[in-house]
Amino acid sequence: MSRIPPTDDAPWFPAQPAPDELRRLDMEWLRGEGQHASVVVTSRVRVARNLKGYRFPPAASPTELNRVLGEVIGAVTRQSCFDRFHVLDTAQLSELDLHMLMEKHLISPHFVKTSQQRSPGRGLVLGPRGGRVGMINEEDHLRLQAIRSGLELEACWEELGKVDDALEAELDFSWSDQLGYLSTCPTNLGTAMRASVLLHLPGLSLKGRLDAIRSQIASQVGLSVRGLYGEGSGVLGNLLQISNQISLGPAEEDLIGMVRGMAGRIIEQEMMARQEIRRDNSVALFDKVWRALGVMRHAQTMDFPEALSGLSLVRLGVEMEILPPIPRERLNELMVSVRPAMLQVLMGQVSDPLQADMIRAQRIRQELAEAP
Repeated sequence: MSRIPPTDDAPWFPAQPAPDELRRLDMEWLRGEGQHASVVVTSRVRVARNLKGYRFPPAASPTELNRVLGEVIGAVTRQSCFDRFHVLDTAQLSELDLHMLMEKHLISPHFVKTSQQRSPGRGLVLGPRGGRVGMINEEDHLRLQAIRSGLELEACWEELGKVDDALEAELDFSWSDQLGYLSTCPTNLGTAMRASVLLHLPGLSLKGRLDAIRSQIASQVGLSVRGLYGEGSGVLGNLLQISNQISLGPAEEDLIGMVRGMAGRIIEQEMMARQEIRRDNSVALFDKVWRALGVMRHAQTMDFPEALSGLSLVRLGVEMEILPPIPRERLNELMVSVRPAMLQVLMGQVSDPLQADMIRAQRIRQELAEAP
């Protein structure tokens, strides 16, 4: 990455990646590896940072936002640890590409919305295979995250710390001796860190315990439970996300320990639920997962919620060695590639919902037909 300093009011962007490079389904977290990867789809750690001397993004002027963007781009281009990163001008991305990045868990729904409105000063720092990402001028000046497959919160924090330290060496972050890192949202004060895990819980769902699990998590002080895309999103495909709710007080390692501890308890309950189902009604379980595989291999139309529910059962059958082996990475990729924006990116844009459902079913048939 060449090192050309940006100007204050008209930020300079490095060369943008080719559209195919951005759209390729080649993400670090899709590997399906790491601790407890049969249940934990992703681990993610995110920190919020703001630059001293500028108002927070919701109150900042276009000039301020552009200057923040310019400062961040300058810092990234001066640090060698970002040499393999891309800095994206989100104003140049289509709505489809923005939604595709959200479906890959690289940007938030809020960032999609502000970028769609062509608000000034928005940018994205994207690391190799999406393992580390920085949203510029989302709710805070910087939202940095690291994401990996499996229960790997400590590894995420270690990777994110290197990026955070490199930027803090270049930028003057807003800090209070009493409150820690300052943020737009009071719940992000202190460490300004969120640790989260995305869990696949089909066993608990089949046992009718998913709502109880959600209540169990929500009742714990300092924890929150959300759907597939985080705050404000619903539960699809038996996927549930848990994270710390507060960041003021405990140290980063303690927050990670809190989330890991709850994740460990839910993983244990999920594995017990799977064994209970197999022990108490194995015929019904075998029938359910084989039927799901049959539908996935032969259906002619498939909407997104149905596809995710069916793939959830197929993945359960594979994990429990009821169905023929299918690589976890392939199933992870399929669960992403059938999402609405990703489907259009990979298979071509269609405006007719029925045609989109036909294309989704076709893609699933093709992928699962190749499985043993």
